[in-house]
Amino acid sequence: MKNKFDEFAIDEKELDKQIGSGEITPVHIPQFASFTEIEKFQFCTEIIKYAKTNGLKQKDIAKIIDVNKSEISKLFAYNLKEFSQERILGFIQTLLKHGASIDMDGAYEEIKKRSSKLKKEFFGKEQMVVA
Repeated sequence: MKNKFDEFAIDEKELDKQIGSGEITPVHIPQFASFTEIEKFQFCTEIIKYAKTNGLKQKDIAKIIDVNKSEISKLFAYNLKEFSQERILGFIQTLLKHGASIDMDGAYEEIKKRSSKLKKEFFGKEQMVVA
C-alpha cells in the first residue's frame, strides 16, 4: 500500500548507479575551493567510481591499500580534510599496482574543467575598484 510520501522516496539503487557512473557527485565543491581541494575531490571520486564499477566494498579497498576501514569510510564520505593530495594519489597508485583501471587522464580533464569554471566564477565578475 502506498503512502503519501512514496513519491518523495529516494531510489538508492538508482542514486548509487548515478554516483558510480560519475553522472552525479554526492557532495558540492565550495565556490572558492583551492586547486588542491579540487584535485583531492576528483581523485577521491575516481577511487569511489572504481570500487562501485567493480562491486568492491569499502573493506575491500581498505585491504588492497592496507589502511583501516574507518579511513576509507571517511574517504567515501568525501571527508577529505584528513587526507593530503599525495596520500590520496598514493591510494590510487596502490590500486593501479593491483590491477585497477582508473582513468587518470579523465580525472585530470575533470580537474581542469572544474578549475577553469571556478576561476571564471572568481575572476570573471567585475571587481570593485577602490580609488
